[in-house]
Amino acid sequence: MSKTTKLIVTFVVVAAVAAGIVFAAGKDTPDETKKSMSGNNQAAPTTITFDGNGFSPAEVTVKSGGAIKIVNQSEAEIEPSSDPHPTHTINSELNAGDIEPGENKTFTVTKKGTWGYHNHYSASQRGSIIVE
Repeated sequence: MSKTTKLIVTFVVVAAVAAGIVFAAGKDTPDETKKSMSGNNQAAPTTITFDGNGFSPAEVTVKSGGAIKIVNQSEAEIEPSSDPHPTHTINSELNAGDIEPGENKTFTVTKKGTWGYHNHYSASQRGSIIVE
């Protein structure tokens, strides 16, 4: 084989290897794809805002294991609690405790069903959470 032929073959082999590396770097391996689709990228919590007049949205739907974030944008302390008032026993997962003005709390819901909740300090301020 001539020197020129060897040089051309070497160049083609090196170019093929380099192209393979570039191509492979741009693709996820099956394990990487599984990681990006699994629990490593947790969904953002469903946010409920309290503005002093009530909860918004008044009804939310989340999957079991999902997070709920309650944001207090009012000027008063609130206590989101499960129905019925005043015992808060229908679903204790919803009993968030006190939330000061400008603060928030996040909690996880797992018990499937439709659950009413209210502001313990003003029980007419109500909402519901549907857990699927």
